[in-house]
Amino acid sequence: MPRGNGAKTRTVLLTGFEPFGGETVNASALAVRTFAGRQLAGRRVVVEVLPVRFDEAMPALARVLRVVRPELVICVGEAGGRAAIAVERIAINVDDAREVRRLAAHARLTIVECDSAVHRVYPFATPLGPFVGGGDTDFAPVFGEAHARRFEGVVYFTDGRGDLPDVPPALPVLWALTHDDPFLAEWGSVVRLPS
Repeated sequence: MPRGNGAKTRTVLLTGFEPFGGETVNASALAVRTFAGRQLAGRRVVVEVLPVRFDEAMPALARVLRVVRPELVICVGEAGGRAAIAVERIAINVDDAREVRRLAAHARLTIVECDSAVHRVYPFATPLGPFVGGGDTDFAPVFGEAHARRFEGVVYFTDGRGDLPDVPPALPVLWALTHDDPFLAEWGSVVRLPS
């Protein structure tokens, strides 16, 4: 528990996530729960399973950080389709609902929520969200969905980190990038959203 002077405790906070996309379990939650109450390098391990909603995850993590005051935080997530453990150097998931609402005034939009798999597909409606997915992106499932539904084009809001399809889709693509990191797609048009 926190000390009166606000000092960090000899504690490791290990977080996973609740299920999403219609699943009944999230592998990250299962993994971190195996460490609950154990010691790691002489430190007590505290486990927390976080919500996956953009508007709930960060406040939940902040509350736990205030109470536990750990020396180290290890956040674990599930990456659908991965066969091995992968460490993300940078993990950015952005709630781009504001940008989508602006576009909706000019077009009939379909929302495809995904990361390494398509989780939900539905016509745009207000209010928008909460979104499902985030992290470990594979761009191919969205283009497969776009082809199957005969979309006329795709506007893909992304941080640009992920696996691109081997073959470019046969439809117009606008990549709406949420940061200035290099982006490797050699097809489609790219716009960079102001941060």
